[in-house]
Amino acid sequence: MLTSIVIATFNKLDYTQQCIESIRTYTETGTYEIIVVDNCSTDGTVDWLREQADIKSICNAANEGFPRACNQGIEISSGDNILLLNNDTVVTERWLSQLTACLYSSEDIGAVGSVTNNCSYAQTIPVDYASMADMQTFAANHNHADPNLWEERLKLIGYCMLIKKSVVDQIGFLDERFTPGNYEDDDYSLRIRLAGYKLLLCKDTFIHHYGSVSFREAPPAYLQLMQGNRQKFTDKWGYDPDREASFRHDLRSLLNKGDPNTSIRFLEIGSGCGGNLLEVRNGFPHAELFGTERSARAADIAERSGASIFVGAAENIIWELPEGAFDYILVSESMAEWPSSVAALARLRALLKPGGTLLAYVPNVLHIHRLRVLLRGEVGPRQLNGFTLQEAQELFQSAAFDQVQISGVRQPLSEKDQLQIQQLALVAGLDETLAYELSEFLFLASAAKENIEPESKRDRIKEVVNGILMQEDMEANITALVAYDVDEVAAVIDHAGGEQRVELINYLAVQLLERQELKLSQKYLQQAFEWNPNDESTIFNFGLVAYKLDQVDLALEWFELLPNKSEQINTWIQKILLEKNQGKLDEKQIVFLLRRIEQDIDREESLEQLVACIQMGKVTPDQLQQFAQIALIEKAEVLTQVAISAFNAGAFDTVLALFEAALTLEPHHDSANYHLAEVLGVLGERELALAYLDRVNNDYPSLQQLKDHLRGA
Repeated sequence: MLTSIVIATFNKLDYTQQCIESIRTYTETGTYEIIVVDNCSTDGTVDWLREQADIKSICNAANEGFPRACNQGIEISSGDNILLLNNDTVVTERWLSQLTACLYSSEDIGAVGSVTNNCSYAQTIPVDYASMADMQTFAANHNHADPNLWEERLKLIGYCMLIKKSVVDQIGFLDERFTPGNYEDDDYSLRIRLAGYKLLLCKDTFIHHYGSVSFREAPPAYLQLMQGNRQKFTDKWGYDPDREASFRHDLRSLLNKGDPNTSIRFLEIGSGCGGNLLEVRNGFPHAELFGTERSARAADIAERSGASIFVGAAENIIWELPEGAFDYILVSESMAEWPSSVAALARLRALLKPGGTLLAYVPNVLHIHRLRVLLRGEVGPRQLNGFTLQEAQELFQSAAFDQVQISGVRQPLSEKDQLQIQQLALVAGLDETLAYELSEFLFLASAAKENIEPESKRDRIKEVVNGILMQEDMEANITALVAYDVDEVAAVIDHAGGEQRVELINYLAVQLLERQELKLSQKYLQQAFEWNPNDESTIFNFGLVAYKLDQVDLALEWFELLPNKSEQINTWIQKILLEKNQGKLDEKQIVFLLRRIEQDIDREESLEQLVACIQMGKVTPDQLQQFAQIALIEKAEVLTQVAISAFNAGAFDTVLALFEAALTLEPHHDSANYHLAEVLGVLGERELALAYLDRVNNDYPSLQQLKDHLRGA
């Protein structure tokens, strides 16, 4: 089996020589080929490469950037595998054989990577060597094949990434929009996973990495590049790669279930792309993993790790989950974003098994970095999404957890940070600076192990309900109410409430409604409805809750059930109907616009109206495809015109979906394929653009001109 080792270079000949010499020394002859693509070095690299008989080389006349150089190397490769390797690495004993063994240990593994001394995303391990000779001794002792040290990851850092060539053929080249480099490995990792393959980090394989040699000389430019490419990734995929793909390196150590074969049920609030869930899976292969996530795109990626993800707002989802179901709950999103942090936290406590643990990383609103952006006026107080330590402690105290342990999480601080922290402490009259140094607080809160005796529990519920009815200590009593199952509360009211039980439970539902606990309010109303389906207060409150949940059709159905509609109810109905009619287009209006475009009647105006509707979310590309299928003759042509208009209007997030809709209806439509190729060319996807141009009839105007442009001719 042959591995094509692709190395992109730009100056730094001494590093390149070290790297290649280490490959020759520590890699079995006949198992690899070396391909070096040089980006117009001026330090003798080109001359040296020409002298190396065992190296395939491409010497560019200009700096094409890392992604393009890697793609050039892949294009001339002949191996069964592609290994992207930075020129500032030094490889070690058994490195390639162990990586290859891991790569082919399963058909569903697409790429693997090594650990090192200098890298991000927790691919770094502690080292104690002081020279390259000592490094090789360290690596020789470390590099012993051990499948127990293979871990699945959301992404692999591209300094050393071994990929099956069949996977490269399936997903294509690196995306050159990330030129000159950074985030192309995030993008490639994601594309490998979306194609159905796993990424594994081989912790049993170590190589040395000097790290960011080419960029280190210009830190401001490097920072600007990082920020720009991070935004390009976000624009392409719809989520922030640094935030949504992150994970807690210390997470497994916080789970006190010692036996890795234990089957634990783990829920993460705000799971992102599933990095933390994968980390739990790596330590506990039999764990049942669940998560909540607001982003549908991130949730889709997380589910590829074998987790069950509930898409939507966590503060709503948690009311639909079974009580006493989870061993661990991890809160990864800021509780400050929830409408009622205390009530939601109390609900999470109810979801834990007896003795279960909730882990919450709570942002410290007083951390120096947050205070700095606040003082600059770059963010408002409500956007800081954090708590002071005292606020967080009171929050957990209100949620009535059994035991709470608190620790602090630090981030590296610069000398400037330290100086400003001392000044802040001086102004505040504080003797210590810890309040400004901790970036987060880590809360480990346990649910009580002991079961409450039924009589005692009923008495406590009765006290809470009476407290709410008397309007005494309302916030504390509402929080306590949230922690109880609706059936338990209903049983107490049914026993003691008599003829007033429906009225009492409606009152509780209204109190919850006023505090935005809408899902729980619905559950209480459901109980009231079961007791008396004709109670007008229950029906009205059901309509009100549905309206608050943006379930306008359901709200109208409830209000229409009322036999005697007061002026207030009729006002509500008219208000909802008005909002409903203003909120979306109906099918007839959409078809009307599509047909006007097809018949070239006020075409530009109709296109503008339709694109505006797309941008406001009133109609989706999938819906347009359905309407075009039913109502149009020139289906693909009209959708192509809409796609072009959307592109010109800057509605970039829907353009590709519109072209996809057009080509789904007519795969070989010349105009759709041609204009999609134009858009892909603008986005930097030249190879993909050329593939679409190959579908276009040779007589199509400007076809050859566009091909030449994409090929750089």
